Amino acid sequence: STNTTCTGAIAISAGDAGGSPATVPVTLVISPRLTITAVANGASFAKNPSPGSVATIFGENLAAGPSSATTAPLPNTLSTVSVLVNGTKCPLWYVSPQQINFELPFELSAGANTAVVNYGSTSSPGFQFTTAQATPGIFTYGDNRAVATNSFGSLIDPQHPALTGTVITVYLTGLGPLDHSVATNTASPSQPLAQAILPASAS
Repeated sequence: STNTTCTGAIAISAGDAGGSPATVPVTLVISPRLTITAVANGASFAKNPSPGSVATIFGENLAAGPSSATTAPLPNTLSTVSVLVNGTKCPLWYVSPQQINFELPFELSAGANTAVVNYGSTSSPGFQFTTAQATPGIFTYGDNRAVATNSFGSLIDPQHPALTGTVITVYLTGLGPLDHSVATNTASPSQPLAQAILPASAS
């Protein structure tokens, strides 16, 4: 949505004094209300995302239009849009009028949190949401197909199925705490490799 501009005039008179009232032209610019409706896991869109995961904000009038980050580390402001969780700016991947993809800080504790979106000079009301220790979500594409690759790094799809007995890689977020902590907005090192410490299974 865009701003609405209204013009008019105000007539000012001094009580019982004689004479014609003074007329003052007035222009009002009304900005659309910026609101957050949900904070979710950035892959599955399930509620209660976990610290350090890719997360998604859904809402209205969050940005002027779509914009994606093109640099690493990720920017904390993208097209005059920023996201604050408990007062801390978060790294942004993508912003649009109804969706923002960002990184929830690893440093958060599981529990109650508050998100605010700033867009230009406008801020949303604080939105209360809960983070969980772990909320795994698999990234998908097309007809709800998992983003997974075979041992050669090729995307698995109906034309390129995974073969029985081979190793595949599935891309997901929200696995929870790691044995080697990784700071927010930094790449996970290969040595030592950071691994999730909570029990996990796949089927």
